[in-house]
Amino acid sequence: MGMSIAEIDLVLPEIAGLVGRRLDGAWQPGRDRVVLGFGTDHLLLVPRGDHARVHHVTARPPNPARPYSFQGALRARLGATLRGVLRLPDERAVDLIFSSFNLHLRLTGRSGGLWLLCDGQPVAAHDGPVTKLSPFARHLSRPDPPRFAPASPAPWGANHAAEEWFAEREVELRLRQVQTGVVAGGRRALARLQRRLERLEADLLRGSKAPALREDGDLLAANLHQVRRGAQSIFVSDPTGETPGRTIGLDPRRAPGANLDALYAQARRFERASTLAGARKAETSLQAAALQAAIAAAEADPSALSALEGFLPAGHGRPEVPARAPWVRWVGPRGQEVLVGRSELGNRQLTFQLARRTDWWMHLRNAPGAHLLIRMAKGQTLTLETLLGAGQIALHAARLGAGASAEVTYARIRDVRPIPGERSGRVSVRAEKVLWVTMDPVALACWAADQR
Repeated sequence: MGMSIAEIDLVLPEIAGLVGRRLDGAWQPGRDRVVLGFGTDHLLLVPRGDHARVHHVTARPPNPARPYSFQGALRARLGATLRGVLRLPDERAVDLIFSSFNLHLRLTGRSGGLWLLCDGQPVAAHDGPVTKLSPFARHLSRPDPPRFAPASPAPWGANHAAEEWFAEREVELRLRQVQTGVVAGGRRALARLQRRLERLEADLLRGSKAPALREDGDLLAANLHQVRRGAQSIFVSDPTGETPGRTIGLDPRRAPGANLDALYAQARRFERASTLAGARKAETSLQAAALQAAIAAAEADPSALSALEGFLPAGHGRPEVPARAPWVRWVGPRGQEVLVGRSELGNRQLTFQLARRTDWWMHLRNAPGAHLLIRMAKGQTLTLETLLGAGQIALHAARLGAGASAEVTYARIRDVRPIPGERSGRVSVRAEKVLWVTMDPVALACWAADQR
């Protein structure tokens, strides 16, 4: 369950201390996670799910490789001043009132959400387009006491307690999800072993029929001269008189000799399968018993998951770690965003797939290296601070040391064109500008890189 009314009322007085501060950063690390920056303070908004909440955080999580549109809507309004923080009466909903817009946060489970309101009308939502706000669902207020208590003094005692409590719950949830996934993979593997045992049992049963097939073959061989071409069966008697006669089915499309060969071949197949099944059944039974014990241990104790994963084929255990993005994302002190290609593929994707017409392109002049993409919102102006920061990043990507200087070229992305047939990543640039940059680690210290 997300934050209760009592928990919201516990953290909001401390959040109200941000009133009068300017919004100078906005990030969206996930679909249901938004972080607002007020100088060195960061406010986390989780509008939906079992851990819906709002509280101060000590550090913001990194953004994904592809940003969400809601983040852009917020960044277009950076510089606005927080005028008030208000919880709606009898509702798990909070309004963050800014000078030019409001953020409406509902911590109501599946119906929760975060909306950007301008003049009282929603213009953006954390999870996609929005047309109007739905009314609150009817419910009975639950006087639940807070599940956490301030463990440190003001100004963020209650908020840090909330941060620690919800972080622990999320770790427990991720562990349960991993445990559920690995155990489910173990059960699938056990089901495969059980199906294999069933097939081996069937092979053993067929193997028990091999002697009768050989006996039919011997009887047919003794009476082969009586078989007429096209016959579907023949009644044969044992020339030794030890067994009564029997009817043997035949394939009318085969010659008599071919029917005899088919009987002996089938007997050999059954004997061979039975021999292999006998050895494999014992081995498979041991594997199934060990896997069943590992599943039971993993269900009882998550620390036994590693032992269970040893039984699973690749890709059936823990969720795979997502592939690393082909570019590095840098974030500046005011939320500026610069993407740096890791490879030729990353350079091409940045410049000709990810880039928008409002972005700027940068590269080390007359030298091979990474392409840089300076992300700019519509109507936003490239400032000297952002330009110099991107230049420092370009020199850092080129592995130049402190004090080294180089020229970087930059241009609007619409002025960058691919060279036909060029595979090394070179581009043609018109209306380019040149900037002389000296590497200064201190100037780069205010930028943060997401190396995922």
